[in-house]
Amino acid sequence: MGYAGPLLIVLSAVLFIIAGYPLWTCILFAMGVVMLTLNRFIGNESDFGRSRDRRMPMNIRRLYRQRCVGTVVLFLSVAILFMHEGFYYGMYLRKINWLLPFFIFAVIELYTAFRLPNLEKNTPRGKNNV
Repeated sequence: MGYAGPLLIVLSAVLFIIAGYPLWTCILFAMGVVMLTLNRFIGNESDFGRSRDRRMPMNIRRLYRQRCVGTVVLFLSVAILFMHEGFYYGMYLRKINWLLPFFIFAVIELYTAFRLPNLEKNTPRGKNNV
């Protein structure tokens, strides 16, 4: 389940853009987001659990919290994806507006994907740098 969620997200996002806007790609995207969220929040080695571990240094806990925020932003992307085109609270939403929160999620993921392994490699285990 660790790689199935992100793989479904990327595959369905590419198919969504290529195939035109069919409903089945939206459902695949939502399934991938749910799988990723379950893995991030209640998985065996969850980011949410690691972000609350006081034995870890503060900068590593902050990066795990950023990944949790990115997952919440990805849920916002799914909510916008299933909205019909039109006005919502004074804003006009088009079918392509789900890409903005998805891009924010991708930037957060890219940043933490390079920073976390580097920090975890250079920080000794059990030492609290709070």
